[in-house]
Amino acid sequence: MNPEKTKLSNKKAKLKTKYGLTITEHKALIANGCVLCGKKKGRLCVDHNHDTGKVRGILCCGCNTMLGSYEKIERLGLWEAIEEYLDEPQREG
Repeated sequence: MNPEKTKLSNKKAKLKTKYGLTITEHKALIANGCVLCGKKKGRLCVDHNHDTGKVRGILCCGCNTMLGSYEKIERLGLWEAIEEYLDEPQREG
């Protein structure tokens, strides 16, 4: 079997199984770029709610990483600790 066809077939299966998306729906999302910063080139990821599995949109790697960190900070209740840390005087070294 043609390696390119196999790769496309695997991608289609993953999109459908993991996200419920067709290749056409995925291409439409990709065409709009990252929903946060607008980046349209480079690696773009399908962003989804990890609790519900529902697709929210497409994110670039940077925004995807940032959003994951934001969600973790929220879940752990770390905003106050982060603000206090950033307000501390800088140590001279």
